[in-house]
Amino acid sequence: MANLFSSVGQLLRVYISRGLSSITIEPALFISFITSQISQVGRANLVLQKLCYHNGTGPVLGVICPNEVAIQKEVALVDSYRITLVIATKMIILILSSTWKT
Repeated sequence: MANLFSSVGQLLRVYISRGLSSITIEPALFISFITSQISQVGRANLVLQKLCYHNGTGPVLGVICPNEVAIQKEVALVDSYRITLVIATKMIILILSSTWKT
């Protein structure tokens, strides 16, 4: 029985090493995309909570923010400005770095 487990363990190590050696750029991009989307959702919820409960009381279960629709519009506006600023910064860096290529 122990011999069976050691051979299964060796087989798993072989498959894992083969799998890790054949990773291409697509899984890395997929993981990067997923983590950035989770971060964006978390950031939007954090800003929503901070704007809704600005006096430091924090959310109470079952109580909805009284002006949540207006605050969601503010969060969407701030998030669109943030995304525009991030993309513009990346574009400027790419343009400037490409001209210094020698």
